[in-house]
Amino acid sequence: MGKLIFLDIDGTIAAPGQPPRPSTVEAVHAARCQGHKVFLCTGRLEMDVPENVWRIGFDGGVYSAGGRIVVNGAEIWNQPMPKELAWRVIDILRRKDLFFVVESSKGTYGSIDGEIRDCSSDLMDVFQNPRLYRSGPEKMLVNQRLQANRNLSVYKIVTLFESAAQAQELCQEFGSAMRIVLFDKTAEDGGWIPGEISDASVNKGTALHRVCDFLKISSNDTIAFGDSMNDAEILRVAGTGVAMGNAAEAVKKIADQVCERWDEDGIARTLVRMGFI
Repeated sequence: MGKLIFLDIDGTIAAPGQPPRPSTVEAVHAARCQGHKVFLCTGRLEMDVPENVWRIGFDGGVYSAGGRIVVNGAEIWNQPMPKELAWRVIDILRRKDLFFVVESSKGTYGSIDGEIRDCSSDLMDVFQNPRLYRSGPEKMLVNQRLQANRNLSVYKIVTLFESAAQAQELCQEFGSAMRIVLFDKTAEDGGWIPGEISDASVNKGTALHRVCDFLKISSNDTIAFGDSMNDAEILRVAGTGVAMGNAAEAVKKIADQVCERWDEDGIARTLVRMGFI
């Protein structure tokens, strides 16, 4: 029986805004031809997966860091945040005057260049230039848009923290039902730290177990690739957890092994070494 292969997107299949390496595309095709099943496993909404990643071809996907799961074209799991918790978090972020973006079943909501719209394709711009998107009028418009959409199914809230201590303080205020995953700083100007806020019971690791249960395959017969702390749980529970060479040091310590960087053909080289292809 074939294995299950789970691939993160950003920093694993490719860096944000960059196309996948040809070796990665070929490795996914070869693995599927060998009878293995390959799944996307991303913090992104399904609608936010880049077209050049979609074109590779997969057997399904884990989206919103475990909030939604699709296998062979069928949705097998869909668990957004409880609405009261999601809006409690949003109200706290408003009170703290923090910029945030809401990822929902209807799209990603935020403020870009003073215009309120679905901002999915512009989300990375927020992290590259956070000071451009922190003005009072813009946030007021974001809040008005969200206030009119309180029935949205929210999977995740992305925000920018001034420090890890600030994130820890907010985590305590949110309570144990919510969790915050911090990423490496992405903006030199200001040193903001991006963070994901989500349901504490939902992560990529629980998603792996759900896919395995659905397909009746042991978690021992899985391999997962990732590079950031929202990959931590899946790297722990997979039969083999592989951290990319460009991964954060904390992620490398969790993984069973470390491979080459995404731009050094890490996925393809690992699958060859392990005899998958």
